[in-house]
Amino acid sequence: MHKTTRLPWIATSLCLGLLLAGCGPQQQKNAAQNTDSPPIAATNTAGSTGDTPATAGTPAETAAAAQQMPGSDRDEHGCIGSAGYQWSQVQKKCIRIFEAGTRLVSATDPNATLAAYLVFGKDSLQSELFLPGSRESYLLNRRKTSDGYRWSAASDGTLTVGQADGKWNAERSGKAIYRQQ
Repeated sequence: MHKTTRLPWIATSLCLGLLLAGCGPQQQKNAAQNTDSPPIAATNTAGSTGDTPATAGTPAETAAAAQQMPGSDRDEHGCIGSAGYQWSQVQKKCIRIFEAGTRLVSATDPNATLAAYLVFGKDSLQSELFLPGSRESYLLNRRKTSDGYRWSAASDGTLTVGQADGKWNAERSGKAIYRQQ
């Protein structure tokens, strides 16, 4: 009776072992037959596999991959826009205006959700105004006035920034457009 109970166990084990052994070659065969995507090769630290140079595919595939990679959206100054960085003319570096600047809210629309930001150079001789919806910032130069200092655009002087009651205000043609809260 002892021999008869061991026989089914041995037969079951052998069948299971044969089934599992057959899975490996079948998976390799399926992978070799899959033509939907190119094979993935491991790369060494030099970026290539053996003697073959590393390639990312066609130029269109390379461009698409670069657009999808985080941090691949650098501008001409090297600032990563997707991380909130943009070039500051007065600070001569990539900054996050919401971290480095003074927030100014709309003086004309109390329901506005976008803000302007004011950034100063190290010596405060120049300031830079970032207006919402504008791709470019406005470079403003400091000028002495009867009530202190104001910063105005060199081009026409209609865009100015100054302080009133200890708060920053931006004006266009003498009318307040943004103010510090």
